Amino acid sequence: MVHSVDLKVRCQQLAKFTALRAFPGADQKQERSELMNNTCMRQFLELDFAGFLSTIMQYSEAVFASESDANVQGFYVLAFSFLDQIKEPTQVSATVKLLKDSITGGSGKAALRLNILADLYNVLADGSQDKFEAFLAVINFAASTQQVDVLLPFLGNADAYAAKHSLTPAQLRELLQTIAAALDGAGHVDVAQQYRIQFLGTFQGEPADVLAQAKDAAVTAALGYFKAPVVSQKSNLPTLDAVTALKSDSETSRVYELLHVFAAGRVEDYAAFVGAGDNKAWMTSLGVDPVESEATVRLLTLSSLASASHTLAYADVAEALQVPVTDVESWVVRGVGRGLLDAKCSQETQTITISRSTTREFGPAQWQALQTKLNTWRSNIDGVLQRLRSARVESTM
Repeated sequence: MVHSVDLKVRCQQLAKFTALRAFPGADQKQERSELMNNTCMRQFLELDFAGFLSTIMQYSEAVFASESDANVQGFYVLAFSFLDQIKEPTQVSATVKLLKDSITGGSGKAALRLNILADLYNVLADGSQDKFEAFLAVINFAASTQQVDVLLPFLGNADAYAAKHSLTPAQLRELLQTIAAALDGAGHVDVAQQYRIQFLGTFQGEPADVLAQAKDAAVTAALGYFKAPVVSQKSNLPTLDAVTALKSDSETSRVYELLHVFAAGRVEDYAAFVGAGDNKAWMTSLGVDPVESEATVRLLTLSSLASASHTLAYADVAEALQVPVTDVESWVVRGVGRGLLDAKCSQETQTITISRSTTREFGPAQWQALQTKLNTWRSNIDGVLQRLRSARVESTM
């Protein structure tokens, strides 16, 4: 009985708040009364909570026009509390959609609308399709109202989110694409590229007809590789099934060819590609600057050289980068600044000492090099342990 009274009070509060804002004029007393005392209360008595929410949401823009943002947010929080009273799942979903539309459909007060949309997301059941779609709505609304930066701390790990909310593979793909698009639009291209690569990774082992669904995303990721190679280089993008499928498609084979140059090629490979046919004009048409790309490939070539040797001669670097010896140090500085390597230059010896480098690709040769390093470390550790044992024996004699 108490619960029923509480529901009635909440219904009356929502109806009154809505009516006063929908019909504020002194000559609109009859309209206010009709909405509050007839339509809304009739729906409450009939336990038609979906109909009740539908009625008051017709006047959502009048509610948003309220001077107090706190009152608007409180109005929606109170409205959301009626979702638990709707028992038919299809009605729940329809009402959630109605609520989302009422929040996002108007203009103005974008920050308030985003907060209320987040409130709706939080009250929905974990693992439900309604909650998943509400999350997508939050991201899309933030993107359309230039508020993506607000969401950055909350996007987090998509795999962890998928596990917590039991997302299907299709839902995870939709989520990753939505996040990537939102981040792209907000100018966070490096982070967007990470989500896009993760999206393409969900297609591993899929047949050709399914891989075809990822074709556009694979091309976009390849273009992202050209524009954000340092981020992409730390991924397995060039080896993903959805990306390698581009090679056998006449429409996208050139994209894959250029991707291969960025992933593993040297300056001479890039020069050969740009000089062939209309490749240079084609790159420009895709928004890929040939001059900037040449500089990027020089840095990536330097990264490859650094991965192969701890000490590099200025002359060898100049030859590989196709630059004058006098420019070598500036290219090393740029490589360090981009996080591709850590190194020190010696003008006296005309050499570069490498302390760390980023490996551009990780194939059999790189596994062999890693194995060699591990064996060396193991041998060194064994030697240290042996000396410690000997010292301990001597100290006990």
